Amino acid sequence: MLIVVATMVLGGLALSRLAMPHPKLIPFLGVAFMVALVVAFLTGHLDSPWILAVVPALTAITFLLADLVARLLERADA
Repeated sequence: MLIVVATMVLGGLALSRLAMPHPKLIPFLGVAFMVALVVAFLTGHLDSPWILAVVPALTAITFLLADLVARLLERADA
């Protein structure tokens, strides 16, 4: 749990330093989506060697999805 929270906080700090829009929402959603995928589908396979390639790829996809959701929420507010 500490790793998940630290990842969200560090991601938010990195995005705010880069002056990205929604620097706190995107890391929260990206990590939350990734945790949901791991718990739902990958829990039994965490000891497999191929998981070292799958988790970073899925994390990149979930962060892209989080950015899309943040942009859609921004449009809905406008």
